[in-house]
Amino acid sequence: MKVILVVAVLMLVVLLILLQKRRRVKALKVLQSASLKQVNQALSTCLPQVQTENFDGEKYHIDDNAELLADVWGKGVIAFEYSLPGVQLSVQDLPAIRQALGTLLTQYAHDQRIVGYQEEPPFVVSDIWVLADVLHLDISYVVNRATSEYLHDIAAPEHENN
Repeated sequence: MKVILVVAVLMLVVLLILLQKRRRVKALKVLQSASLKQVNQALSTCLPQVQTENFDGEKYHIDDNAELLADVWGKGVIAFEYSLPGVQLSVQDLPAIRQALGTLLTQYAHDQRIVGYQEEPPFVVSDIWVLADVLHLDISYVVNRATSEYLHDIAAPEHENN
């Protein structure tokens, strides 16, 4: 009888743990979906305003095909990779694009009264690179601790090298 009771209690504990995990995963999916819409809107508004010597943001359209970076960096990281094909850029062009887009995203967030996690900027251009005439933009939406820590982690090697 005691064995049956112990097994039943263990099964109940396992069931409760699985249900809790399922709720967390569902809540994270809802957050990711809402965040993607927010980042798409911000980038769609700001990218056309990015004008540098070799880049005209008006030529590019943001679609819903952004790739979630949480699959690479871990659960809870709210960051998306956008790919803009057909660019003719060099590595030297990227800092100006990153700076201009970052400034515009910060202004957009201010205008829309969007706040980031613990006073951090809500939108961050966390990475930018060109590969095979495709401009890749990683945009982080800093609304939770996991994303904030991710940004600090990827920034640490840059500071160590300087």
